[in-house]
Amino acid sequence: QCSHPNIIHFDPIIRTPDFIAIPMDCFEDGSARNLLESQPSFTSGLPEEMARDIFFQSACALKYLHDQGIWHRDIKPENILISRANGRVEAVLSDFGFATRVQPGITQMSGNYIGTPDYASPEIHCNISYGAYSDIYALGVTLFVLLTNEIPIKAPSMDARNDKTLRKFCNKLFHNLFPYHLLERRGYYMAFDLIKRMCNPKIDERMTIDEVLNHPWVMGAAKTAEESDISKILFPSYEDD
Repeated sequence: QCSHPNIIHFDPIIRTPDFIAIPMDCFEDGSARNLLESQPSFTSGLPEEMARDIFFQSACALKYLHDQGIWHRDIKPENILISRANGRVEAVLSDFGFATRVQPGITQMSGNYIGTPDYASPEIHCNISYGAYSDIYALGVTLFVLLTNEIPIKAPSMDARNDKTLRKFCNKLFHNLFPYHLLERRGYYMAFDLIKRMCNPKIDERMTIDEVLNHPWVMGAAKTAEESDISKILFPSYEDD
C-alpha cells in the first residue's frame, strides 16, 4: 500500500457477483498526454514551468517508490494523471500494472521485456539486467516529451522489429542521439542537461532519483512547492517540531 500525494489513491476493492470495481480518485483533466493534446498551444510542448511542475511531482512520487523498494517500470505521460485547479497543476503517478517490489539489496533484475517501447531504456531493449535506474531513463524521456511533444527516439513497431531495425535503434539509444536541438532552440539548456544525464546509456553514470531532485532545473519547482500550501506534504521533514 503506497501513501503519497503524488501517487494514485485507491479505495478498497468492491466485489459483487457481477463485477469487480476499483474506486480511485477522479482526474477530469486526464493524463499528461491528454494535456499535451488539449489545446493548440501545447502541440510543441507544455510551457516550461508547467512541465517542470508535473515532472517534479512525478519525481517525488518515484523517489517514494524507490525508497520503498518499488520499481514502476512503465513511466510515461499516459501514466501521469493531471488535475488543474486554483491556478496550479497537480500530478499523480498511476498504472502500477508492471510495477514490482524488490527485496532489500536487490539492484538489478533480468527477465522479459517490460514497459512501453518508446520509453524503455537501452538495457531493457537489449535484454540487459534492469533496475530502478531504468525508471530514471523513462522519466527523462517523459520530460523530453512534456517539453517538446516529441518522442526522442521512436522504437520500431513489433511488425518492423528485426535484427537490422533493432540494431539501428539500439545504436541511437546507446549513443544518446536525442534531438536535443528541440530543447536548445527553446532555450531549455538546464532541462537539456538534466535529460541528457537521466538518459545516459551508461547505467553507472545515470542519475539517481536523489540527484534528479537536486538538479538546479528541478530545484525551481521545489522552491515553488515549499512556498505553497502543499509544502508540508511534499516535504514532511520541513514540518515544525
